[in-house]
Amino acid sequence: MDVRFKPLYGVRADGPLSYLLQIKDFTFLLDCGWTDPYNPSQLEPLLEEINSIDAVLISHPDAAHIGALPYLVGKAKLDAAVYTTGAIHKMAQMFLYSEYITHHAASEFNAFDLDDVDAAFNGITQLRYRQEVALSGNGTGISIIPLPSGRLIGGTIWKITACGEEFIYAVDFNHRRERHLNGSSFESSFHRPSLLIADAAAIGRLPADRDRSERTLLDNCMATLRAEGNVLIPVDPAGRLLELLLVLELYWSENHLPYTVALVGPMVHTTLEFARSQLEWMNESLVKSFGHSKDNPFALRKIKLCSTLGELKKLPAGPRVVLAVDASLNAGPARQLMVDWAQDPRNLIVVALEPAPGSLGSAVLAAAQERDRSNRGHGKHAHQVHYPLLQVTLSKRVPLKGEELEKYLEDQARKQEEEAVAAEEAAAAAAATLQDGDGDYYMGTGGVIGGGGGGSPRSVASGKSNASHATRANVASIGHAARDAAGFGGSGLGQDGGGDGEIMDLSFNDLDEGAVHCFVEGFEPLEGAATTMFPDEDEWEAVKYDEYGALINYDEFENKSGGEIGGGRLGQALASEAEAERGGAGGEGGIGIEEDAVAAQEAPEPQIPTKIETQELTIALAAKVLRIDFDGKSDGRSVQTMLAHVAPRTAIIVHGTEEGTTALSNKLTLELEGLYSSVVAPAAGEEVEVSLGPSFEIELSEELMKATDVHAVGGYELAWINGTLGTSVDAAAGAVAGGGGSGSKEVDASKSTAIVAGGTDLRALLPRRKTAAGDGEDTAPTYGGVFIGDVRLSELKKALTAAGIRAEFHAGSLYCAGHVVVRRRGEGGGLVLEGAMSDAYYRVRNVVYGQYHIC
Repeated sequence: MDVRFKPLYGVRADGPLSYLLQIKDFTFLLDCGWTDPYNPSQLEPLLEEINSIDAVLISHPDAAHIGALPYLVGKAKLDAAVYTTGAIHKMAQMFLYSEYITHHAASEFNAFDLDDVDAAFNGITQLRYRQEVALSGNGTGISIIPLPSGRLIGGTIWKITACGEEFIYAVDFNHRRERHLNGSSFESSFHRPSLLIADAAAIGRLPADRDRSERTLLDNCMATLRAEGNVLIPVDPAGRLLELLLVLELYWSENHLPYTVALVGPMVHTTLEFARSQLEWMNESLVKSFGHSKDNPFALRKIKLCSTLGELKKLPAGPRVVLAVDASLNAGPARQLMVDWAQDPRNLIVVALEPAPGSLGSAVLAAAQERDRSNRGHGKHAHQVHYPLLQVTLSKRVPLKGEELEKYLEDQARKQEEEAVAAEEAAAAAAATLQDGDGDYYMGTGGVIGGGGGGSPRSVASGKSNASHATRANVASIGHAARDAAGFGGSGLGQDGGGDGEIMDLSFNDLDEGAVHCFVEGFEPLEGAATTMFPDEDEWEAVKYDEYGALINYDEFENKSGGEIGGGRLGQALASEAEAERGGAGGEGGIGIEEDAVAAQEAPEPQIPTKIETQELTIALAAKVLRIDFDGKSDGRSVQTMLAHVAPRTAIIVHGTEEGTTALSNKLTLELEGLYSSVVAPAAGEEVEVSLGPSFEIELSEELMKATDVHAVGGYELAWINGTLGTSVDAAAGAVAGGGGSGSKEVDASKSTAIVAGGTDLRALLPRRKTAAGDGEDTAPTYGGVFIGDVRLSELKKALTAAGIRAEFHAGSLYCAGHVVVRRRGEGGGLVLEGAMSDAYYRVRNVVYGQYHIC
């Protein structure tokens, strides 16, 4: 089986992640991250491979893992299945909505728009944790399973299986339990996978004590508030934000504090609404709490939600704690608040989430750390304190005014005029084409049409509309083109209708015969035809009964004021539809004066032209800056230990600094030295061929499968088969040999042979086993006696007691019947029986064997 791995970007450096994993003829894209400043050149390696991608697996709902998906789907036209968990689908969509809104408000942002986000997420396949999905097409025989990663809601460790081999993609996971998420079960879920793709981002990170981090955050917040200062906590739009909200909400509720706490971001209301409905993705304590008290933990009572800074200013004045988007201070309300509050030494900026390299957040953190080092020892005298200066570019979108607005409107009017002239020329060309034709048949207009001289609006009062009139042209675009070219209708171009704005009152009798009986060539009825094949009459006028069988009285729909179409909303709708189909009263948009009110209600609000206003500011960083680790990532030592315990046959290290990648690679190479494992840390674009042990795909005959005892083990089914390899390649496709099944069942091996799918003789592939006489014949392997299951000593004690055997624990071992000892062999090992051969020994052994499946 051919397995190849190629990192596109996200290796030997921090930043977004994207990798290709090819298994046989199927190619996975593992994450497609893209972060601020959303430089299209960063996606060039990915765009070169876009046509080879069969499926996309997303691991986390943030820009570093899914940021490029709207661009790939909306602009690069990615045509591949996308798989995420249900929680990632909702939270990532809110994340990217917020990214677009905050960046569009401060720049000419064109990396993607809201339509691209919608298009990307409409095609996503949502999965539950541990839901196995078998792929089809080129992916036949490959399955994917999402497992919890423990860092962000819905975050995933992907397990891919093919031909009995396991391939694990595990980045940015967290093994520690938190307030809203359980830790990942990474170490206990895998053992000796064929391939493990892990990240080195945690290397160098110290263990985080959750209780100490929360106490540090709350103590510093309270000290700042009591000193009449404000606290700014930059956060992500949807992710680690949830952990911080729970911490602050609980503390404010328990202590009944009067200070204001606010969350500011363009999508905060929807994000919290989704969080309230996603409890099944969180830890069981939140679910139990909700079940007992019926109080949703994210139904925040102490934290105010604000979509804009304007809403924040409406809150009561005074010291406050504000969580604002975004975490790196590159855009959004957090950037503006940092500029407003950074120069006051009473204020506090809490860096709870690690800012992206090169961002304003990382610059603020570095400047504060340098300030604290340089000021150490100066004492508390303010005049001796040195405040570093930061150059900040602050941009915002403002409406055009004055000359700029006039120029914009002139440009728009000129553009509309050019479009109108081009459309008029196209309509004239269409009319000339129709006039040059030799057909004498036209499609009936069945209505009266008006236009507008010189672009001024016109109104048409049509004559009576009866079902006996000529059929209406409401289905053929040719008919619409003919009417527009004749100056009759609804194109909205302000074509000349024969006057300067006067009201035209025309009826069917006022039109010439060519206009009333307009048929298009090719639609002439056959001679002797009883009726048209595709009639265009008002079918609703001939309906006698409604959907429920009640008789329809059309008099009830008559317009009481004397009109014929009917009154009320229904009558207006029918009249509008009929007038539009007849060509309408022209002017702009083909809408008559009597319909302007309805059209005005349905028309979208005009977009106000805007521009980007930029300010270059120099601010002194006087506010306190505190770094508290709420990233929710495992520490470096724990990651090294867990990867070594999983002991992959091949480990590929990605996503980390150059130093961290080298350190983790060297550590794993040393730890796995005796297990014949390989550790690779490729560069971007470097393809790695994963070497696997020999494996063959074999098809088993139906008779053989019926004769086997199959036991479920994890995600597999296991059976023991003794058989002899066949030599014939002429057997029917799919036939496979066997021998005696497990137990007393036997299968005639002479009736089938063992061949690899495709007809290769297994005898030529496997090593030969000699008999004692050295005659070169294969010998049947001995019965394996495989024990399946994981038996706890506590469960075994209950089984022994039920069998009438007295058993007691002592020093971690189970003493049975006085002199038989059962103990566990090492961590995760099997059970060991010790004792003299006796009836008691065999009785205990039978009970122990009864706890396992044996094949």
